[in-house]
Amino acid sequence: MKIFTRWTRPQSLGVVATFLALAAVAFAASAVGETVTIDTPAGPITGIRDINVNQFLGVPYAEPPVGDLRWAPPVPKAVGAINATAFQPGCPQKCELPPGTCPEVMAEDCLYLDLFVPFWAKPTSKLAVMVFLPGGRFEQGGIPTSLYSGNFFVNDTQVILVNAAYRLGALGWLVTDGGIEGNFGFMDQVLVLEWVQKNIEAFGGDPENVMLFGQSAGGTSTTVHLTAANAGDSNLFAKVVIESNPFSLLMKPTKMAQKTGKNFAKAGGCESTDTACLRGLPVAKVMEAQIAAQQKIDYLKFLTAFYPWTPTVDGKLFTKQPIEAILAGEFKKVPAMLGSVYNEGLLFIYQAWNHTLPAWEYDALIVDVFNTRAPAILKEYPALKGGVDNRDNIAHMVTQFIFTCPARATARAFAKAGMPTYLYQFDHVIGHDIWGPEFPYCVDKVCHGEELPFVFSSGSEFFTQPELELSTQMATSWATFAKTSDPNAADTPLKWPQYDPNTKLNMHFATPSSIQSDLWAAECDKWDEWGYIYDLGH
Repeated sequence: MKIFTRWTRPQSLGVVATFLALAAVAFAASAVGETVTIDTPAGPITGIRDINVNQFLGVPYAEPPVGDLRWAPPVPKAVGAINATAFQPGCPQKCELPPGTCPEVMAEDCLYLDLFVPFWAKPTSKLAVMVFLPGGRFEQGGIPTSLYSGNFFVNDTQVILVNAAYRLGALGWLVTDGGIEGNFGFMDQVLVLEWVQKNIEAFGGDPENVMLFGQSAGGTSTTVHLTAANAGDSNLFAKVVIESNPFSLLMKPTKMAQKTGKNFAKAGGCESTDTACLRGLPVAKVMEAQIAAQQKIDYLKFLTAFYPWTPTVDGKLFTKQPIEAILAGEFKKVPAMLGSVYNEGLLFIYQAWNHTLPAWEYDALIVDVFNTRAPAILKEYPALKGGVDNRDNIAHMVTQFIFTCPARATARAFAKAGMPTYLYQFDHVIGHDIWGPEFPYCVDKVCHGEELPFVFSSGSEFFTQPELELSTQMATSWATFAKTSDPNAADTPLKWPQYDPNTKLNMHFATPSSIQSDLWAAECDKWDEWGYIYDLGH
C-alpha cells in the first residue's frame, strides 16, 4: 500500500481539530524538529515535535530478545534515559505484504513502541489511549511502517496512539519438545500493556481508559487477550476494537506446534531438544528454517497453511480456541467494536494459489477440512465446473466462514453479555491503486486491510473528497469509542446503533456510509449451525 504521512490535509479536519491546528501554528511551527523530554517511571524519554504532535519513536519496553532471551519471556527494559527521536528496526521476517506495510530495516532487537501524543498534553490531561497491535499472519508486517503513522490521526482526534511491536514467526511462536513453549509474542504484548499502565500518565494518558485494538493477526491478538486463562483478572485495557480477525483460523495445539518445531529445528541443523543450538542460530538461518518449516504444512489443510505460526493452545495461557471460548461466554467482558471488509478472503487465496483452482481441487479442499460437513457446505458453495477458476468462489466462502460470520457471532455474544457492542463492514473500493503490480486481484476489490489507511488517516495524499470524508468518519468513530465506549460523537451525522441480536443493525462503511440490517444473514445463519471448529490435522 502506498501511504503518505506528511501534513497535507487541513481540508478534512474536524472542527475541533481544525481550531487546534490553526491555534497551534504560530506556537508549534517553529518547534517542528525540536526535542521534547518526558520524565517517566521508565526514565526520561526524549522525542521529537512534528507540527502539533509529539512523537516518541523506538521506545524500548523490553530488553533485546537475543542470546539467552531468544525464546524466553520478555524482560522489562531497565530504567534509564531513552532517545526516542528515530524509528527502530522491525522484527525479522520475510515480508510479502503490499507496498508500505513492511519495515525497511529489521533486527532481532525489535521490541519497541512508537507513541504519538498531542503536543499540549500534560500528566493531568487524562487522554484516551489507543494501543495498536499490527497484523501480518503473526510472521510479517509490524512497525515501523508509514501505514500506521499517527500524525494525522492524533492531530484530528486528540488521543494518544501507541503502536507496538512483538516477536514474529518462529522467534515469536516456536514450540519444541525441548522446553521452548511458544506464545512469546503474546507475552510481549502483555508487557506492552503493562508498560502503558506504568508510564502513559506521564505523557498525558489515562491508564484507566486504554483501548486495545488490532487488525488481522493483531485482531486475533486482541481477541486472545480477551480469552486467555487469566483475562477476567486483567485490568490492562478497558475496551477493544477487533478489525478483520480471522476468527476461524484456529490456533495450534501443543502437539501440532511441536511438529512444526521439529521441522524448524531440522532445517536449522539442530535437534528440537537442543535449545542451546537453536539459540545459537544466526537470524538469517532462523528465517531460512522458518520458511522450510512452513513448506512442510499439508496444503490440503489450507486454513492451517494460512496461519503457519500462531499462539498455542497450551493448556496454561490458552485452554480453548478463542472463537470457542467466546461462543461459550468465557471472555473478558468489555465494550467492543468489530467488523470485517467485503473481500477479506481474496488476499489469502490468491497468495496461496498462484494458479487456477479447478473444481476437483476445490472439492478436495472442502472435504479435507470439513469432513462430514462438506456435503452441506458444497451444496451452499458448489464448485464451478468446466475448467473455471474457483479462486474467487472459495475466497467468498473463506470471507464468510473465517471473517464475516464469526464476527457477527462474536458481536452477538458480547451483546448478550450486556456489553456495548458495535458491528461494521467496510465496503469501499479505493479510487487509487494502493496495491501495486504484485496484487492485481485486489484492484477494484475491497481486500483484507483496505480499511487501515481510512482508520489511521494515512491515505490523504491520494484520497478523493468522499474518501476523505469516510476517513474522517472512521477515525472519529475509532477515537470516540476509545474515549467513551461509544463511536458516536455528539455531532455525528449518521448514528451507529449498538448491535442487538434482534434488530442486528451494523454500520456499512462506504461512500456514503449507511446502517444495514443483518448483512449476509442467510449464509451466516448456516455457518452458525455448521460451527467454526474443524480438524486441524496432525
